[in-house]
Amino acid sequence: DNKGIKTIPQSIGDLDSLEHLELQKNQITIMPSYIGNLSRLKYFYIFDNHIEKIPAKIGNLSNLEVFKIYENNLEEIHPHIGGLTKLITLWLSENQLTSLPDSMCNILTNPGIDINIDNNKICNNNYHECFNNLVDYSEGQGCP
Repeated sequence: DNKGIKTIPQSIGDLDSLEHLELQKNQITIMPSYIGNLSRLKYFYIFDNHIEKIPAKIGNLSNLEVFKIYENNLEEIHPHIGGLTKLITLWLSENQLTSLPDSMCNILTNPGIDINIDNNKICNNNYHECFNNLVDYSEGQGCP
């Protein structure tokens, strides 16, 4: 928390028993693919950084329950996020998202799911109808 971290060391990918990772409030710009090696990870807090994209290997985090990546520079969400069947909290607010992958519809059926996408740039024609209730609150800033 606010340690001035700019990169996630590759050695973190070797921590295969890690269940809780907090990297919030730093200056991280890249979420490396080796994050996907953390197959036992349940809680991942990486909000308030400068991350622009989520790697495809995010889908390998099959035990992930809480993913807070709000207040970053995300422009897109990788479709593999739809495979996170244990996810109960996904906070994506205050990013630069203009669309949501259809695969995210899969996680909307997760019991007790809490998804927050406020303050993005999601426009009416850039999402599947399963997101209608969520996008109503997104404000669609900058839409044509």
